[in-house]
Order: sequence, then C-alpha cells, then structure tokens
Amino acid sequence: MNSGFARNQRAEPRRKGGILVLFALLTFVFFAVAAVVIDIGLASLAQAQMQSAADTAALEACRWRNFDEGLGDSHAEKRRKAATMVRLAFDDDLYPTQGAYRAGNGPLLNDPDTRDEFNVSAGPGLRVSGGSGAWAANAVLDQQPESELARLDDPRLQTNNANVAHGDMVAGTYLPNASHLEPGSYARPDFLPAAAGTDNVSALSFLVRMRRAGDVNPSDVVNGVSSSLPTLPVVFGLGSTILQDPDNDWDPRRDGITVRATAIASARPAMRIGRTPCDSTGAPLYDHEPDVSGSGYRERIGGLVPFFIYRESWVNHFRAAGWQAISGSNQGRVRVQPDGQLVLDDGGAVVGHFLFDAASDPGACATEVGWPDTIGRSVTPVTAAPVRSFRYTARKPAYIAIVEPISEATGTVLRVIGYGFAHIWPVGFVADGTTAPPTDFTGSGVFVISPGELINHVPVRCWVAQDNASAILKSGAHEAFGVPLTATTLNAVLEWSNRLAYGTATPDPLRIHDYTYIQRGTVLAPALTR
Repeated sequence: MNSGFARNQRAEPRRKGGILVLFALLTFVFFAVAAVVIDIGLASLAQAQMQSAADTAALEACRWRNFDEGLGDSHAEKRRKAATMVRLAFDDDLYPTQGAYRAGNGPLLNDPDTRDEFNVSAGPGLRVSGGSGAWAANAVLDQQPESELARLDDPRLQTNNANVAHGDMVAGTYLPNASHLEPGSYARPDFLPAAAGTDNVSALSFLVRMRRAGDVNPSDVVNGVSSSLPTLPVVFGLGSTILQDPDNDWDPRRDGITVRATAIASARPAMRIGRTPCDSTGAPLYDHEPDVSGSGYRERIGGLVPFFIYRESWVNHFRAAGWQAISGSNQGRVRVQPDGQLVLDDGGAVVGHFLFDAASDPGACATEVGWPDTIGRSVTPVTAAPVRSFRYTARKPAYIAIVEPISEATGTVLRVIGYGFAHIWPVGFVADGTTAPPTDFTGSGVFVISPGELINHVPVRCWVAQDNASAILKSGAHEAFGVPLTATTLNAVLEWSNRLAYGTATPDPLRIHDYTYIQRGTVLAPALTR
C-alpha cells in the first residue's frame, strides 16, 4: 500500500502541469471570444452611430430637392444640407468642431470649437500603433491623434457634385427589388446613380454613405467626391491567432476593422399634408433658410388650400392643357359660384368645390375639422359663398387635395386620393419674379390655378414638399378618418392614389422611384427607403 500511495503522490504534479498547459491553450480562445464580443461590439456601435447620421442626412437631402423652383439651386443646396446634417448629428452643442459652419443665412463661423464634452463621434477614437512582425508584437493601444479625433467628432462629407457612384452623396433611382448588398466597388444593384444634367438634379432618390475604411482603397478618399475616417483597431483580437490571409492585402492586426453605413431616402407620393401652419399668435411659420446668396428665398411653410379639385378635372384639364397656362390665359382661370363650386371661367365646367365659407372661419391656426389632410378622408363641400379666403402663392406652390367618388356600401363618398401642387394667382399677374402677387384671395371672383408655370423656371414635373407632408399613411382605423375605413374602401382609395401619381392602379415597382414615371403635378414627401 505504501508503494501505491507513493505512486499517487508522484502523479499529482503531472496533473497540475497538464492544467497549466490547457489554460495556456485556452487563453487564445478567451481572447478570440473577447475579440468577437468587444471588438465586434465596438464596430457595431460605430456603425450604429454612423447609420443614424446617414439616415438623417439622406432624408434631409431628399427634403431639400425642391426648396426652390430652380432645380439647379436645389441640387447644390440639398448636398450642402446633407453634409451639414451629418456634422450636427455628431455635435452635442450644434457648433461643429472644425468650424466653417453657417446656420441658415447667418454669419460663417470659422473658428474651430473644442471637441464635444460627451465625445459624440463616429465610433471610438482608438488606434493600435507600433508592433513588429506578423503578430504585431509590442503594439500599443492609445487614442487617435488630435487631428483624427476632430474628424471623428466632425465628419466632413464630400458633396460629390459630379455624382460619382463611390461618392459620399449620390443622387439616383432606388430599385427596391434588387439586391441590397454594397460591394467594394460601391456599384449597388439597388441604386442607379443619375447621369449628369437633368437626371442628376431631378432624381427622387438620394444615397448618403459614411465609412471608416482608412485610405487603402483609392476610391474612398477622393477630394470633392468621397471621404473616409480611420478604421477601428483590433484590440482584444491581437491576443488571438488571427493573422493576415496570404491571398489578401488586408492585415486585420495592422489595418483594423472597416465599417460602413449607407442610407437611401426617396420621395414618395404624399399621403398626408397639413394646412398652412402658424404660431400661437397667428403669425405664419417660415421654412428653413437656404445657404444660397441673395434674398427672397425664405417663405411661409406651404399647406393646403381650402378647396379640392376633382381627379378627372385635374388629370384632363389642369395637368394637360393648363399645365403651362400663364396667368393671363383662360385655361387656368376658375370662378367661385354662389354655392361654393369652382367652375372654369371659360365654359363653366365644374372642376372643384370649396370646403369652408367665410362665416365659419375660426381664426388663424384655430382647430378646425374637415380639412382634407390625409388620403382616404371624406370631404363635405360648402353650400354658400363667399368662401374662405386664402393667400396667393409666391415662389413656392400651394397644395390641393384631389378627390374621387368612391362607391361604398352606404353610397358614393367623395374621398381624398392624393395631392397636386399649383401656383394660385390673381388674373393678369405676370410671374417673372419682379412683382409680388396680391396677398389674399378674398372669397369671391376669379383666380388662376397654374400647376406648371413656376417663376423664372421651366415647369417642374413633381414637387417634394419640404415641410408639412408625410409619405406614411396610418391604418384605415385611425381616428383621422372618423368612421374606420373598410378594407375594400381603403384598397379603392390606394388604387386611385396610384392612378393619380403613376397613371396606373398597379405601378411598376422598378419605376416608382423614377421621376419620369411620376405624373405631372404630383406632390411627394421624403421617406427613408433603405
């Protein structure tokens, strides 16, 4: 027994040595798990922060497509606004770190600001420096240099006015049924960059791209076209067995982790539009100031006028013969009848109807039911004149509810199926931009509805509402409709809405983001599509 006991004593040290060897081997596994949890977690955090900024910037660019009737001006402005939105998304005091920032038409703030107290930036500002050999032995983890930290805190996207496919901002057409993968060449199957010229300035879709990819790929760092922030370092992954693939130039220990965020916004037919807004005192609210030079660009936020137009009249008259009607011609002239009907001044055909009379006016911005502020809502025409007064338009158009009789179980109901845009002017007004139109239509008489004539510019095919509109429709049971809509009624409304916007009840899904497919005079609203 003594000899057996001795053997057991001698075997115990050998078991302890085995555990040490096993622990040493498992250390690499522990670091590999930490690399997945922490390194990939940091990359996911950076991607989420960048994606939030890209989403907001893409919507902002889409929203500014028609800040002005001159699409060339709007084209430059929307790119500036998208770049500014990214800067502000990462700035906790709304004064970007690198300066050279202008709020609206205010003074240019050239002086750099201190980096944000809360370190709101495009991901962690870490780097791994030094190290030798394939294993990056003796590498040091520290902060990025101050210049790179400033770039992370205040990313400066390039405007890419030439609209190159690999740029930070690209206008084009979104293809919803294609693959959504973005390859290293940036040639996305689901996004067709617009060609130079009219397509570039008129495109309905807008892509914004942010990247932390370093400067290894020449396409990522092109002045005026594309930009890239430093990659994210592999930290805990350095303790694992990860090594460079012999067939690839990318070394994760040296080059880190590449992170990209891409967002696509597109203009869709407006499903809801509000009445012209004002503040608590009744004073009008104005749109955002563009960064263009000169004056006269800032106007009241657009909204609905207090009348509707029948779809058949809108399509067959105003959108056709009256598309380029000037205010002095008879094509766009309408007259208010004693019962509130709108008829053509030339011929007397009924084309629409007012919704409110002058006597029922509750005052500016007072709550009032009956406005056609969402498609699917039923409308009730007024029965007496004088009708509600409204402001004539200036540089920007007004929005008109387009209605269609819908057959339902209880009978035929007039419901809103979409929105058109038009300038509304007094008879004889010359739209050359030199003379302001009279302020208000007073409730009786004749005025001009011109869906195509825009001041100093050729007719604009479709209009993206900068404010006060949404491309999202709530459910048929929403309180906005009053009595909930049946599925049959809602489907009928949506089919007529498609006919109004696309010319068919079943539009081609590959073309719904193509501006040439949108019917003339249609109001659109920005929406995040990818």
